[in-house]
Amino acid sequence: MRDAFGHLKIIGHTRGAAALLEAAGIADKADDGVVVLAGPRDVTAFIAAAKQHRIWDREPKLRSPG
Repeated sequence: MRDAFGHLKIIGHTRGAAALLEAAGIADKADDGVVVLAGPRDVTAFIAAAKQHRIWDREPKLRSPG
């Protein structure tokens, strides 16, 4: 999870994965690329996000200029 988040990838998860997000240190950093899959409509949102390949808006929050 941490690597996927750091590589700006889309992450789909169920609510039961909250502990995994916490352990990876990304629960409080969730953005549009961290999609909760609670039902069939959420799969559509996940696919739409995945079509972007990466969440570029996340990058400045993870990397310091230098």
